[in-house]
Amino acid sequence: MNFLGYDFLYQATFNGHQQMSLETFKLNTFLDPADYNVYDSYGEALMESGNRRDAIIMYRWSLKLNPGNEGGIKALKKLNAL
Repeated sequence: MNFLGYDFLYQATFNGHQQMSLETFKLNTFLDPADYNVYDSYGEALMESGNRRDAIIMYRWSLKLNPGNEGGIKALKKLNAL
């Protein structure tokens, strides 16, 4: 699911591809709620779409599940600096 979400986010060019990415990552948080990476990926997509508030929430969930997630820490610092 994560690969599909990233394909929609960065590879697809059709109208609505970004929304399809967000929906894919959101669904993945329901399918695998214990995996920190799904929240990290959803946070990235939210950040790319300009949804700062929800991106922060997803990165916080990611870090709650895996406090050592360096990418999540870096992204959260970047978002909090905006």
